[in-house]
Amino acid sequence: MVIQYKTLEVSHQGIFDVRRYGAKGEGQDNDHDAILAARDALNAAGGGVLLFPRGTFVVRGTIELGADTTRPRASTISICLRSSSPT
Repeated sequence: MVIQYKTLEVSHQGIFDVRRYGAKGEGQDNDHDAILAARDALNAAGGGVLLFPRGTFVVRGTIELGADTTRPRASTISICLRSSSPT
C-alpha cells in the first residue's frame, strides 16, 4: 500500500478527523470502529484526507484504506496494533 502525504489546505472540506467519529486517541480504548466510520464516510464522499490528530490510537483489527485516501504526516501520532486476545 502506498500512502501519499499532502499539505492540508485551510478548508476542512474533504477532511475526515477520526475523533469526530468517536476515536479517542488516548492509548487505551479500541479506536477501530471509529476509524472505520471515518474511513467509510471518506469513501462515501469519493475520497479525502483521513486525519489522525495527536494521540495514540489503538486498533484491534484490520483497516484498509482506499486509493483516494490521504493520511497527512504527523510526527506525534502513534497507532498501536494490539491483539484482541489477552496475553
